[in-house]
Amino acid sequence: MIGADQVKDQRLQLPDGRTLGFRIYGDPQGLPVLFLHGTPGSRLKFAIAHEAGKSLALAIVAPDRWGYGLTEPPSTPSLRGFADDMAVLMDRLGSRRFAVGGISGGGPDKRLIRRPEVRQRILRSLREGLRPGTAGPNIDLSIFSRPWKIDLSTITAPARLWIGSLDSNVPLAAVRALAQRIAHCVVTELPNEGHLWVSVHHADVLAWVAAAINTDAGA
Repeated sequence: MIGADQVKDQRLQLPDGRTLGFRIYGDPQGLPVLFLHGTPGSRLKFAIAHEAGKSLALAIVAPDRWGYGLTEPPSTPSLRGFADDMAVLMDRLGSRRFAVGGISGGGPDKRLIRRPEVRQRILRSLREGLRPGTAGPNIDLSIFSRPWKIDLSTITAPARLWIGSLDSNVPLAAVRALAQRIAHCVVTELPNEGHLWVSVHHADVLAWVAAAINTDAGA
């Protein structure tokens, strides 16, 4: 099977004519997992998970979010509108049931950023995400800073949040409060890890996702 650097870009034309860019890492024929990059970032963020995705038979669908990389933003961005675009993408891929994951953006973990391979991977993703300009981060800040209008209590699928104990970007209290609003959500606090904990623990996350999908399918 091909390596992460050989995964090709794909483009989808949305109903309103905009372009949505994405890549599929891991096993293209595997169980679908929609993974969303942080602020800023791009579809290239999930190249790190390619080998783990193959071994777990997961198809990691990694889109560029609005205004990043290959994806064009709408005239009036909203969380509901973004969900609609993701539904179009997954429908077009033939995925009626799929897992969803996301990684926060923000500042780097100094300990991990010293590793040349981590630094190179992060910079590549950031450069591609910001290649069209700063529309992506501006849209994110605009949406995130106003009421989400989402009833988190309606979520019934298995849910889990990971957070590094040394993360200076995401307050631990906010993570715990978010988890309390989602039924049966589990919080995993990673000791001595910062904001880039996923660079080390991505295989653990994917293993949990694969197990959760298989358990849900058998229920």
